[in-house]
Amino acid sequence: MKAGRVIGKVVPSRTVANLPAGSWLVINPFNREQYRDPWNAPLSGEPSVVAFDELGAGEGEIVGFVEGGEASWHFPAPAPVDTYVSVIFDRINYHD
Repeated sequence: MKAGRVIGKVVPSRTVANLPAGSWLVINPFNREQYRDPWNAPLSGEPSVVAFDELGAGEGEIVGFVEGGEASWHFPAPAPVDTYVSVIFDRINYHD
């Protein structure tokens, strides 16, 4: 699992029948330095990802997400999901 900040949403023009209600979020993944103060750190230089979210995360929130095969196992039928939001963080304790 990786962590990052929600920086926007994507609105698709079509939906897939086997996906539950949710939204598509644009997430900027953290680099190591951002874990020290994740809510106030500037955006990383990492490429942003688009992830499916059923939890209701909003812009500016810190989320955990999984990619690849782990992202799609949650769905009962094959789904076009490669990145999935699995947690919304309330706090992160980071020590060097």
